[in-house]
Amino acid sequence: MLRTYSSANNGTRYYHKLCNIVYLAGLPNFWMEDLGYSETFVKYFDYFTKLVTGILYMFMVSEWAATFTQHNLTPKQSSDSLLFNYAHPLLSSYRLIMIYHQDQFRELIFNLFVKLKEVFNEKNVEQEMIRKSKTFVVSFTIICSMTLVFYGFESFLQVLTTDATFTTVITAWPDVEDKSTAAGVGRVIAYLIWWMLMSRIFASYIVVMSLMVALEYQYKNLREYFRSLQEIFEEDLSQSEMEMKYEEGVKIGIRLHSETLNCARLAQETCSTIYCLQIILNITVLVSLMSQMLDSGRTVSTVFTIVVTAVGTLLSTGVFMWTAGDVTVEAALLATDMYASGWQNCYERAVSVRKLLTVAMAQAQRPVTIKGLGILEISYSAYLQIVKSSYSLFTMLY
Repeated sequence: MLRTYSSANNGTRYYHKLCNIVYLAGLPNFWMEDLGYSETFVKYFDYFTKLVTGILYMFMVSEWAATFTQHNLTPKQSSDSLLFNYAHPLLSSYRLIMIYHQDQFRELIFNLFVKLKEVFNEKNVEQEMIRKSKTFVVSFTIICSMTLVFYGFESFLQVLTTDATFTTVITAWPDVEDKSTAAGVGRVIAYLIWWMLMSRIFASYIVVMSLMVALEYQYKNLREYFRSLQEIFEEDLSQSEMEMKYEEGVKIGIRLHSETLNCARLAQETCSTIYCLQIILNITVLVSLMSQMLDSGRTVSTVFTIVVTAVGTLLSTGVFMWTAGDVTVEAALLATDMYASGWQNCYERAVSVRKLLTVAMAQAQRPVTIKGLGILEISYSAYLQIVKSSYSLFTMLY
């Protein structure tokens, strides 16, 4: 059954690979079947994942303990420590949320990539969806990775130019001024563990973003379906047969729309908390970075790292939220395509067809939005408001 699903179309093959990547990054298996690994590999890899999870939790505890053990921090290090103590547990909660909603994620993936595509799958739309998803996933990963790279680069420059220690994240041990070999090795290990922690977080983002892109293009696929109904009246059939076929096609389209709305509901249930936490994190990080610009020494490397982190935060949150906003935009266009599906060519069944389309269009005109905790609408305007709110909060505090 796995081979059937993963080879059904390009979309299922693409998402099957994506589920493999996030599974190897430490997330659960979100695919509807086994990923194809042997039972032995899965058994030992699950043990390894649990071991890494324990290490990451100890790493975060060590970050919190640094509050009591590190007394020689620079203003920037102190600010970074405070920020990471807050951000890392919050970001790590994304994985826990996704584990809790694993069954809903699997149902959503099955509906978007298998069930709905078995009825109608426009190949051009599918290819466009894959291209956009890949672009967003790769761009997001590069942007976020550059932040970690520049933290390491700045610390390395500090070692070369000021004889400081290689300090990227602040942990309980070693002391930031300890220049022993063991301390140096400990800092490098801490930096690598930080990468492991963030790789899981990146994987969580990737799952959510790719699902939102898939939901957006499911609406595009549905729009293509209703537009394709016009072609029925170009077939070599009697008027009665064409109208009967068209009416049946409209009913199928209405069922597809109902199932797509169910996908939007599942997306809301599974992702709303993550979106809300991301908004809170975005505001906190931006305020912290703006305060660092005021308080820290403005060396080129420090300013550059802060700027890269700020840009990375803005772009990553933007990409994260834009995908949800695109769902709203695409869903709003569906009613127009329903209207342009060819109903005017019906004569004998005109009344029943018009009634069907009237109900369907009324449903399609209701806004489809993804909301954080069911309260804050995730959209382009909401993203701009978040950026403005971050600056407003900063001016109030400083």
